[in-house]
Order: sequence, then C-alpha cells, then structure tokens
Amino acid sequence: MFKLICFCFLIFSASGFFGQNISKKDALTDLHFLNEAVINGHPVNYAEKGKFNINNLITTVSNLKEDSFSVIAYRFYLGNALQQIGCVHTSIVKNPLLEKQRRPVYFPLKVVCLNGKLYVAGQSTGKFKEIEGKEIIAVNTEPAEKIVASLLSYSASDGGGTAFAKESVNRILPALLSLYFNYSKEYSVKFTDREIVLAESEKNTASVAGISNAVSLLENNTNRYYIKDSIAVIKLTGFSKSDVSFFNKVFQEIDKTKIKNLVIDLRGNTGGNRKAAVSLTKHLVDSAFSYSILQPKLKTGKYLNGKGKFFLFLSKLKYNVGDIFKGRKTKLGREFRYKYSPAKNPFNGKVFVITDGLTVSASTMVTSWLKQSGKAVFVGRQSGGGFNGNNGGSFPLLTLPFSKTVIKFPAYRLILDPNSKQTDGIIPDFVIQTTISDLINGVDGDLNFISDLIKKEKN
Repeated sequence: MFKLICFCFLIFSASGFFGQNISKKDALTDLHFLNEAVINGHPVNYAEKGKFNINNLITTVSNLKEDSFSVIAYRFYLGNALQQIGCVHTSIVKNPLLEKQRRPVYFPLKVVCLNGKLYVAGQSTGKFKEIEGKEIIAVNTEPAEKIVASLLSYSASDGGGTAFAKESVNRILPALLSLYFNYSKEYSVKFTDREIVLAESEKNTASVAGISNAVSLLENNTNRYYIKDSIAVIKLTGFSKSDVSFFNKVFQEIDKTKIKNLVIDLRGNTGGNRKAAVSLTKHLVDSAFSYSILQPKLKTGKYLNGKGKFFLFLSKLKYNVGDIFKGRKTKLGREFRYKYSPAKNPFNGKVFVITDGLTVSASTMVTSWLKQSGKAVFVGRQSGGGFNGNNGGSFPLLTLPFSKTVIKFPAYRLILDPNSKQTDGIIPDFVIQTTISDLINGVDGDLNFISDLIKKEKN
C-alpha cells in the first residue's frame, strides 16, 4: 500500500509538467485488457485462476481525479502492474508513446540506490570527490525516499516484491532518474550539509557490478573460476551451452587440488541456457533432481499479437512433438518432466551460494535444487527468481490496445518444487546488506563474510 501511495504522489506531482499525456480512459482500456490476459492466460495463475491480477492498480487509476496523466507516469504505472503480476519474465519490450519523448541524456552524478536510499557512488573525476558516499536527501525538491519508492515500481520480481528492482535499478539509474524528472536540464541535489545544482549529462554513469581482481584459473566468456583465501570460486554471470564443458574442466581442477570449500557466485546472473544450469547442479548434488514444463489450461493465445501467436505455435511443436514422450496429462494441464542424476563424483565439500535480486531464471533453477537438497549455505540478498518455479518455456508477445505497448508474456510454467508454495525468491541464510563504503572501496562483503565464516568453523 505504501508503494501505491508514493506512486500516486508521483502521478499527482508530475502530471502538470511531464509533456505528452494519455487519458485515464485510454489507460484503463489498456489495463483492463492486461488484467484479463493475466487472469485468463498468464501461467502465474496456473494453479489458481485470478490469484494474481492488477485489480488494485486499476482501482487506483480509476480513482484519480485527473482525466489524464503523462506517458512517463503511465510507464511507471505499467511497471507497477508487472510487479503485481509477480513474474520477472513479464516485461515491456516496446513502448511507442514513451519512445517519442526519450532523450539520450542522464542524471549527472554516478549514484546508487541502497537499502531504500540514494547515495553518491564513486566518481570518475575529482570534481565530485568530496560528495562521494554522501546520502542524497532530495532532488529538485522531491524527497529521495519518494523517488526510490517509485523507481522500485519499475520492474517485477517472481512472486511480487522488489528484490529484482533493488538490483536492476542501479544498472540504469542515471537514465531512470532522467526519465523520472522528464529529462530535466538542471538538477538541484540536496544533501544534509549542502545543495548543489548540476546540468544534465550526455554521459551515462550507471554503476556496474564489480569484478574481482583475483587471477582466473579458467574462463568461459564472462564466467570465471579462481581461488581466493584457499576457497574455490565459480563466478557466473549467465549460462550458455559452452558452459557444460567449462564446468567439467572446473570440477576436474577442483578434484585435483582437493579444495573443500566452494563458492558459486550467482550475483547478477539473469539466467540463460537450462542445460548448463543442469550441468552445474549435477556436480553439486548427490541425489536426483528434476523440473517440469507445464502447459496450463489457460487461454493464453487469445491475448497474443500475431508474432506472439506464431511463437506460441512453435513452442507447442517443440514440446508436444519434440518431447512427446516426456509429456503427460495432469489436472493443471500437459506436463513435460525432465529428470537428472548427479555426476559420478560430485563435489563433496562445503558449498556456499551468493545471490542477489538479479539471480533469476536459470540461475534460480540451480538455487532451488541446491536448497531442496540441503547442499548449500546461501549468502547475500533475496533472489528475484521464484523458489518453486517461474514462468517461461516460451516467450510470446501481446500488444496493449490503446498505447500499443508490447509486453513479453510467458506461456508456460516451469515447476521446480511442486510441494512448495513459495513463489518469491530464496532469502539467504545470511543476509548481507551492501554498504556505500564497500561499494566505493571495492570491498566484496559477501565473499569476505564467507571467508570469515569458514575461518570461524575451523577454529
């Protein structure tokens, strides 16, 4: 409710100066269509029709006093809709109304959103060194708390919540702040002890995830294997087919060196190839594991655009013909089950897994299997991908009737743990909050915590 209140504040405060508007009536036409599609066709409702919907958002928009609001404000409303749907794979692919207003300019400071607050991050020039690490109190008189609450409504996590948004927002924060303030040419940035005025910037200063300076022993694309403090670390930014052979080499190396502590670093890992995720898990567990692709008894095709219907048709050929012998009828729909056995000699030491909000999709397949097996200790922040499964298998498209916004709309449900009702991401055994000091100084608080934990267990 608090987020919706803040959201309304954004709309009321912004509607007067944001430029091009969309009428409330037209926006509701879009939202009602999306809501119907979600209730009747989205796999998030595979088990209970209508459980996930955007009714609250429709009520909020319907109760607005204004007859119209800006297309920028409307984009934030759509983000809030995606959040209520609770599917990280449901996302906006194209937004024609907003594209007409976009400008390649950015908020002028390198900033980061941490724990609900805005901070000035490390600057590339000495000009702003004295404000590094300082908390921003307000921008253009808008309280930072309200800004952050609205920005965290920009994208969705599995099961709802803001786990994914808390991490993803920092990848696009300068652009997102510029959008939020309708590409303001000037920014008044208030701190506790000063206020500075800065012009817009043509340079994108978005923060990116830090990279360890440890020497890689093995690499595959951006995935790395290295050793830190006698701990084996596999840093995975994604999963690709070629990772299967990479994992074989890594675990051969680990077996040779007899290392007993292994870290799987899945921070920032937004998924990829499922076979690679399976391959990694085989090396880490000592019992069988599985997942299912469910084609729910829903009317997904009714709401898709032409391209989306074609994508859905191709996916049905893939599963219903290509995997015909893996399929069976269930009360929830046709299910295709995939079973796997562990590797001949899986790793038998201590496994630690580091996650954050960007740990989604195929990477949360790994985390779910490891959690179910009891084979790992989890450190970091809540993952954005759901524990009991996610929505995917096919990613067709739908088009909202008025704004012509194109939305990626998953067709199937990927079930990881049929016995669990937990739709949101795993909360780590040890939650570590990133601090602005660690961020500026390049300190890996998650990895350091694991190192200290191992030392304590030895003593």
